[in-house]
Amino acid sequence: MANKKNKKKEIKKEEVVTSDVSLKNTIVLILCVIVVFMGFYLFTLNMTKDSKSNSSTEDTGEVEISDDTILLGQSLSVRDDDYYVLFYDFSDEDNSSKYYNLFLDYKNKENAMPIYRVDIGSGFNKKYVTEEESNKNPSTVEEFLINGITLMKISNHGVVQYVEGEEDITNTLS
Repeated sequence: MANKKNKKKEIKKEEVVTSDVSLKNTIVLILCVIVVFMGFYLFTLNMTKDSKSNSSTEDTGEVEISDDTILLGQSLSVRDDDYYVLFYDFSDEDNSSKYYNLFLDYKNKENAMPIYRVDIGSGFNKKYVTEEESNKNPSTVEEFLINGITLMKISNHGVVQYVEGEEDITNTLS
């Protein structure tokens, strides 16, 4: 009987020692995780502080949103009843500024219809650009095929005038 009591005491001592070691390991593991996270936090904080101090851009606080640039898919759904849409590639270094100035000149005219512009060089609009003949009488946006600089007059969500080429567009907007 005494032998059984000794065995039970030994087993209980082993369980207590094992649970103490397990508890210590858990606490050490949690402390290591906390130290690692604090290290990452301090590192990130230091890096963002450095990048802000090295930044040469100045925040003016003003944000300008262009409401005259639309996606091609919006060409027939603008809220105005009658308006022009000028389609050209904004990234065309040779002609982009010329077309933009043409756009601004018309937009700043007194009693001018609203005018919007579409970047046909944008990835969102590429599927409507063609090297072949354009569709001069589209009834839906899905039927649009644009080949170069184009001006469309939209009335009641439909195309009523289709003009291609810089000279013809300049004459139309003059």
